[in-house]
Amino acid sequence: MNQSTILTFFLSALIGTSATIVKAQNTTRDSLQDSYHIYFPAQGKEILAGHLDGHSYKLVSVYNKATDLYVDNRQIDKKDWSKYDAIVERLKTTITDDEAEEARDMAQAQRDREQADRDREQGERDREQAEHDRVQGDHDREQAEHDREQGARDREQASRDREQAQQDREQASRDRDQAEGDREQAERDRAQAAEDRAMLRQLIDYLVDQKIVPNAQSLTSLVLTDTTLTVNGTIQSQDIFKAVKDKFGSWARHGLSYGCTPASGSYIHLSPRTQSVSTNNSGNYSLTIND
Repeated sequence: MNQSTILTFFLSALIGTSATIVKAQNTTRDSLQDSYHIYFPAQGKEILAGHLDGHSYKLVSVYNKATDLYVDNRQIDKKDWSKYDAIVERLKTTITDDEAEEARDMAQAQRDREQADRDREQGERDREQAEHDRVQGDHDREQAEHDREQGARDREQASRDREQAQQDREQASRDRDQAEGDREQAERDRAQAAEDRAMLRQLIDYLVDQKIVPNAQSLTSLVLTDTTLTVNGTIQSQDIFKAVKDKFGSWARHGLSYGCTPASGSYIHLSPRTQSVSTNNSGNYSLTIND
């Protein structure tokens, strides 16, 4: 192990992971030898050092400002620094050039590794493509056999399609009959809705006549059950309930609820009826009142 290797190992062990060390590779007698650059990021401190003509030189800087200069391990007074300007400049230039060369070498090594990776990937792709081509050939042969079988199935399907077309024509005839029935039912529903609107208006007019509400616009909710009548949240007397039940019981046989809000408008929900009407999922009949 040579002196420069020992020096680098000693410095690495001394400063641990808190500094960056760059070792120069100068070997000729008239060049700066055993040069190195140590950088302490946390303190902004760096050390440049090397040997030239039998003497050692070390420059210490903090945040790019020189603070100490040593020659043969002896600290030089600042007033004498100018004597060593050429040596210091050579030290800086040599280490800068060495670091640049090392960076280029590292970049080239990285490019070489990346190219090797690309070559391996390309080789793998080539092998995969060859396997794909072989599989595709097998698939093409299988597809040809499948096409022959599909042709036979298509002929059978054409026969079934003709039979289905006949069934569709028969179904279309049944659908037309159903549509006619639906139109008749819709007409009955419209007639029932008209009757419900008329009966609702009569009920509201009755409540106004009986002074239960001052006018139709003031009625916001009404609930009629088998036992009570509630208007705008207030349960009415049994006399009023019985009068309403007698007058409108045959229409709202199983009760009703009515509401009117600015956001949703007026609506009425009637409990299930014996006549045929449109219902929601719960079986209740819903009618929107558009005044």
